[in-house]
Amino acid sequence: MDTRIFVKKREAYRVEADSLFHDLKTNLNINGLTGVTLFNTYDVFHCDERDVELLKKKVLSEVV
Repeated sequence: MDTRIFVKKREAYRVEADSLFHDLKTNLNINGLTGVTLFNTYDVFHCDERDVELLKKKVLSEVV
């Protein structure tokens, strides 16, 4: 199985998103823009559903 996993960046690491938001509003005059959310994208190949679930729970997420 091949799959793509999207992980939202934590609020503490919003520096890149805030910079992109400022650039879009300033340089492209996108006035209706209220915020930018960034995601890390992981492509996972040749695995089964169990492997994907383990990856999500043990590697790509943090326990709150």
